[in-house]
This record gives sequence, structure tokens and C-alpha cells, in this order.
Amino acid sequence: MKVPVTIKAISFALLAAGTAAFCAGNSQPSTGAEPGLSMYLPPEVSEWRGEIVEASEAEKRILPADTEISKRLYERRNETGLDQVFCTIVLSGKDRTSIHRPEICLTGQGWRIVDADTVAFDLSNGENLKARRLTLQRDLPAAEEVKEERIATAYYVYWFVGSRATTPDHFDRILSTVGSNLLSNDNPRWAYVGVLTLVTDSLVEGGNGPEETMEILSGFLGDAVPRFQTVFEPVGWF
Repeated sequence: MKVPVTIKAISFALLAAGTAAFCAGNSQPSTGAEPGLSMYLPPEVSEWRGEIVEASEAEKRILPADTEISKRLYERRNETGLDQVFCTIVLSGKDRTSIHRPEICLTGQGWRIVDADTVAFDLSNGENLKARRLTLQRDLPAAEEVKEERIATAYYVYWFVGSRATTPDHFDRILSTVGSNLLSNDNPRWAYVGVLTLVTDSLVEGGNGPEETMEILSGFLGDAVPRFQTVFEPVGWF
């Protein structure tokens, strides 16, 4: 069964909200070490195939000009259609407004955050990654074939990567940066990784429920993250 275009459209909308809407942060020159990751998202991850997604005009307009963005929409076939995972990396330049916690801006894009927690993912290289997981919902207009409104649910996970450590917590990232400024005279660049996948059982017959969706997301991240990230230590004071 073909996955409705609606699913991909929602994914793109959320990605824009998760990257272009970093509307407030620290405006400081960044002259420190590079973060422990590559901006090159692999075109293939196990059975997943990733299509490059260009930065939108809104992202180019809102984010500082020296912000680096890398995005891919990964898809794989399943018994009823497609599984999809949207992955994006945002790397700050000299202007720190590129990086911001997404919770505030996501609600401004029409999503409701119905739950938030920190989850751990086991990676294929033996490392363990902690990320912030947001459970999101939004109302969808009734489709022609379904004469009633539906609710879309999505999982959105994110974390920050510095030159020596990674953290799912925006404020830990800030404290770590302040510590590096004061104790090491270093102002490191940070990158933000955000990953989206939809819970599709309410959208298509035979779609993935919450547990299946998290299994899919865990498997994808387990294989994908070691392909572009090299730093896995939890954040410290500097």
C-alpha cells in the first residue's frame, strides 16, 4: 500500500520547524574546536536510502549565513509501504543563534508536546547515546477519503555534539561552553542533530504503532550515528 503524500508533507513541515525556528541563542564569536561529527550524512544506512533535502528559503533567511545544514530523508520498504526517518544536522558558525532548544519553536509551528523524556540508544560501535525525545501531536484536516479529522503523532529526538562531549540537555551545553570559556579560553562550536519519525498507525492501515516506531528509530540510529559522529562522552563542565 502506498504511503499517503500527507506523511512526507508532515515530515518536511516538522523538519522546517526543528531547524529554521532556532530563533534565540547566544551571539558570541565561535573560534574554538570543531564538534565531533561530520556534516556528511551517509546516502545509505543498512537497508535505508537517504535523499538529500536542500535547506529551505525560510531556513536560509532566518539562520545566520555561516550556519551549516545537512539533511536527508531516509526511506525503506516494508510490508505496507515505506518507513521514513528525517535526519538533520545544524552546525553553528560565528553567530550562535543557529543552535537552540526546539521545544518552544515547535509549539509555534502547530505541534503539541504531549510528553518529553531522555532516552538512550545502543549504537553499533558499542557506544551509548542519550537523546531528548519529544512526543508530538497535531490535528490534520480530514482527507477526502476519510471524512473526519485525524491526529498525527511523531517522535522527535535531538542531542547536541561538541568537540569533546555530547548532551541531550540545552542548559548542560551552555554550562559546558561557559566552563570552556572561563577555564580553557576556548569557545567550541556545537552541532545539533534532530531526527523525526511518524507514528503511522493512525494515518494508514497497517501502519506502525508507538512501540514499533521506537524500534525502527532505535535500529536506524544504532547504525547511522556512528557513520557521522565520533564523540560520545557525556558533557562535563568544560
